[in-house]
Amino acid sequence: MRSVQIKAPPELKDEIADLAFESGIAAVTMLDLVGVTRSGTREPKLAITFETSTPNAKSFVEKLLLASFFDREKIAFDVRERRSIINTEPLHDVTYPWVIPGTDVLQDLYQFSHLTLDLIGRVFLAGCLLAYGLLNQSILLMIAGMMFIPLLPVLSAIGFGSWLGHRRLAVRAAVVLVLTCALLFGGGVLIGVIGSPPVLYSDFPPVLTGVLISTAVGIASALANTDDVGRRELIGLAATSQIAIVPAWLGLCVILGLPATEPPDMVEKRLLSLLLNIICVIVASLITYIAIGVCDSSLRVIRDER
Repeated sequence: MRSVQIKAPPELKDEIADLAFESGIAAVTMLDLVGVTRSGTREPKLAITFETSTPNAKSFVEKLLLASFFDREKIAFDVRERRSIINTEPLHDVTYPWVIPGTDVLQDLYQFSHLTLDLIGRVFLAGCLLAYGLLNQSILLMIAGMMFIPLLPVLSAIGFGSWLGHRRLAVRAAVVLVLTCALLFGGGVLIGVIGSPPVLYSDFPPVLTGVLISTAVGIASALANTDDVGRRELIGLAATSQIAIVPAWLGLCVILGLPATEPPDMVEKRLLSLLLNIICVIVASLITYIAIGVCDSSLRVIRDER
């Protein structure tokens, strides 16, 4: 369920209201406002608000972005989730949760693609936990480490941003991915320095199996990320298990050596599987986003490449 608020020049009130009605919204509320800029300039504004189902909000946002009168310098809007809405819409209709507006997905992926000190510290510590679990083959510690590694939205952002022409999003996500893998490798190196051999973990799936799992994870992640009732945490854990384990394991093996049961070419196989798994998640999630209509052309209108 969504609440939508649009702030626009008063002369556009009828055009915006018509778009809302075309999208299935029964009624809108209009309020007179005054916009004040940093320089002190004042201009009249109109706030148009309504509450509706998630699919109706998606339809409206797409129509607004593609409208001939839409201009980010004059029109601003925000879309918010709501826990409950009581209006003229039947509860069955207003609670329908799928598909969410593409702007929600876009900005969610943007947030996960920012490089912060919190991300660096969290991923490095998670890498240490994961590496210690790999060293001792402790499943609980491995899961604990993987829970704090936000890889899935970063991978989705690379494909999503590339397809829609949001180069800044795609590049930033790629940088975060590379840094995440480097931090995980560093966590493995640190645990290797203070730990003792042998590395017990060697339970890697065959390359083809890993590719199939990563493809399924990419599809499931896109479906969960576009549904108000989706549960993304466990899907994110599945993606992390396919990708994050490899850098941490390699960091351990650089210091402590390969497990005795592994052949000499195992490093090359693990790097190949890492690359293939990354590609599969990116491609599978992007294709799913396109198929369900989230990668709509309207999102190209709000590209920000400054």
